[in-house]
Amino acid sequence: YLPVHHFVAQTVQYENAFICLRLAFLVCFVAVLLARGESTQIRDAFIGRWLHGRRDWIVAFVYILLAVALREAVSHAFHYRKEAFSPTTYVMMAVAAPLNEEIVFRGVFLGALMASAPRHPWAGVLVSTAIFVTCHDLTQSHFDTWTVLSVQSLLYGACYINTRCVLLCVVCHGLWNSLWFI
Repeated sequence: YLPVHHFVAQTVQYENAFICLRLAFLVCFVAVLLARGESTQIRDAFIGRWLHGRRDWIVAFVYILLAVALREAVSHAFHYRKEAFSPTTYVMMAVAAPLNEEIVFRGVFLGALMASAPRHPWAGVLVSTAIFVTCHDLTQSHFDTWTVLSVQSLLYGACYINTRCVLLCVVCHGLWNSLWFI
């Protein structure tokens, strides 16, 4: 995945190339699982576990608040400016990217890492965070960019290992990215 991602970053000059690359990866992932007759793995990667009961919803609310609080702290620490609003940019940043990235990085990668090392979920979070950060900003190596992406990914990874809910990770990520416009 990483070599293909790096190749696309260096050769393709299409604005939404990464989302197309990740969609192609997901299509191949689904095709392989269907060919192997593992349809429950598809549900696990794309949705995860549903939130049941009051405890799950309280945990979900805490992660949503954490996403907002961390996003605001990061904005103030690194003096980020808000993005100019455009419907297309908003849909790409606050809907398509979080949906796509959380399925790939939490549902597929972190899910597989946790399945292979169930006693060490944080090791999986660290590996998926490294992949997430590496896949984001290959042309810049600014400390603040790497820090923000790491904080984001660690938050979503913690959310996933505590809830196993990919959709909650998508909501937190979408909220984080939506705050670029507010």
